[in-house]
Amino acid sequence: MNISAIIFAFATALFAAAAFADHNRTDERGRKQGHWTEFPEQEDLLSMEGNYVDGREDGNWIWQWASGKVSEGPMKNGKRHGYWVLRFADGQVQKGPYVNGKQHGEWVTQFADGDAHEGPMVAGKRHGKWVGRSPAGDVREIPYVNGKRHGKEIWRFPNGFVWEIPYKHGKEHGKSIMRDAAGDVRETSYKEGEIHGKEIVRFDDGDVRETSYKDGVRQEEIRWYASGGAVKTIYNREAMPDTDDEKYSGDDGFDKWFADQKAWEKRNVLVIAVGPEPVIADFDDVDEWREVHEEWAERKDTWEKQQNTASASGDAGN
Repeated sequence: MNISAIIFAFATALFAAAAFADHNRTDERGRKQGHWTEFPEQEDLLSMEGNYVDGREDGNWIWQWASGKVSEGPMKNGKRHGYWVLRFADGQVQKGPYVNGKQHGEWVTQFADGDAHEGPMVAGKRHGKWVGRSPAGDVREIPYVNGKRHGKEIWRFPNGFVWEIPYKHGKEHGKSIMRDAAGDVRETSYKEGEIHGKEIVRFDDGDVRETSYKDGVRQEEIRWYASGGAVKTIYNREAMPDTDDEKYSGDDGFDKWFADQKAWEKRNVLVIAVGPEPVIADFDDVDEWREVHEEWAERKDTWEKQQNTASASGDAGN
């Protein structure tokens, strides 16, 4: 080995030793100083790497989590302060500023499927109007106050569908309005997160359906036909089978739900197809009136039989 190679090797060793000596270093008072790599004894946090000044994180830091999440950004006096990027294993990326350890300013969340949400954070909570956009062109505007939805949320879709949902302190409250491109309009009343009051659907052909709710449970439904007459449905208070219930999650989940739904309808739904009695004055032809009146009479007879059946079932239960 020539003298140049020996000198180079010696210099390299000295440099490595100096670098190592400056890594994970503490001063005479036991305070962490300079660059550190740490492996916290936490199940979820794998490693932390960054700079210390007088025992506090100060400068750029990288945190790696067992879930695959990686957080990177500047620290100041031991708190996140500045622009951070948070990457998740599922492809989600969050970007935005911190001020004194709390998210504060405009933040953006991008999802692997192309969806993106952006809006203001104030002291760690969403506050102001957030906007979500999808690759398909859907746009969602959501107002927040102190981390909770508050105000009118609006969904707009490329096909002309628009949905307005009022919120109060994080819960639906007020009249929701849904309009589709065909001209149908649905108005739904909410109270503290539950449908409460009337839901009215006006169809483009002139039909109107009115459904009354109490604390989220359907009580009665009437569909008024533009051609005349009505169909009325009365609901008991037993909750309808929920497709999100865990017992319907298996391969045969839909079949189980369908069977339970049929049984629920037999117990809880009574259809009354009566409508106003047709009067001769509304017809120019007596034969037409007679035909319509006979149909009405059949509906009335069906309703009376159902009433008697329901009454007999109630007596038997007593």
